[in-house]
Amino acid sequence: MQPYSHKKAPRLWTEASVWSHFLRKLGRRAWGSEELYQDALQKYAIPESLAQPAIEKLYHMNILDDGLYAEQLLRQCQRKGYGPRRIQNVFRTKFLGSEHIDRLFPRVLGDEQASIGPVAEKKWATMPAKLSQEQKEARLFRFLVGRGFSSQAVMSVIQSLR
Repeated sequence: MQPYSHKKAPRLWTEASVWSHFLRKLGRRAWGSEELYQDALQKYAIPESLAQPAIEKLYHMNILDDGLYAEQLLRQCQRKGYGPRRIQNVFRTKFLGSEHIDRLFPRVLGDEQASIGPVAEKKWATMPAKLSQEQKEARLFRFLVGRGFSSQAVMSVIQSLR
């Protein structure tokens, strides 16, 4: 008699189950093609011979669109108040290629001064009153650099808040 194991038996993937799996994932949120492919191979151990054709089929049926996904991701990052460096990092972690970064990044750089102002003002308003001016500026600097804004843009916004 075999001892009881808590591990599940590996799933046997078929074309239909891979297709169903991808549609279910795409129904929950948007995915990039490379991100979906890496997730399928690494997390779910879907064979490459089944994952690649399914992703190509999704792409040809316009269900999967990396360009549209990149634009959605950019808008989401801008809403969250991320700076150019943080947005670039998010794009890399989502496996979006350099062609999407190169296409959308000039728009991000042009908006850096416009987008840093509201983020800085909101953070400045929530700073405790007991802090000195220097402490507030140091905290704001660390916060904005952590959000992905350049140090030059951060210093200029701090100067304007004085």
